[in-house]
Amino acid sequence: MSDFFHPKLQAVEALASYRLRTTWSIGEVLDVDVESVLRGTTALTKLLETEGLCRGAPCRVGPGH
Repeated sequence: MSDFFHPKLQAVEALASYRLRTTWSIGEVLDVDVESVLRGTTALTKLLETEGLCRGAPCRVGPGH
């Protein structure tokens, strides 16, 4: 299958608290609010306590990042 049907996440940028901007290989950019997922998933609640959750700093994902 082509990349059209399986877009790849290319970058993640921290916006306001618990909001992320994702950039995809198909050119789409989506803003995502992850607070409810973090608060609703026991294994992820520790992330709410850390200041290092990319707040206000650029974050990148993918090869070499």
